[in-house]
Amino acid sequence: MTYSPRVNLYETDVTNITEIMAGPWKAIKVVDVASGETLEFSTDGEEHGVFVIEGSFVATIPDGSTFEFKKDMSMTLASGGAASVVAGPEGFKICQVTMRVD
Repeated sequence: MTYSPRVNLYETDVTNITEIMAGPWKAIKVVDVASGETLEFSTDGEEHGVFVIEGSFVATIPDGSTFEFKKDMSMTLASGGAASVVAGPEGFKICQVTMRVD
């Protein structure tokens, strides 16, 4: 019997996801961001899926619209999209999946 490798995303962001699973995977990782810090997402040639594990953030897209995301919510950015994400008062922890767009 063949077993698939197991990776603890809380311990490493080296997952070799492209070797483990078929599909458009580019990367998968857990990211911790402190209160008030900013992350910039840009999706040139890729797409992002973000799931909020803990905390909250406010995302601002290029047209100036803002959206609040809290624990158990998710955000997706299609190819060509962008968002600036600012961590809430307690920061946030997300699972981020990046996929190739061919």
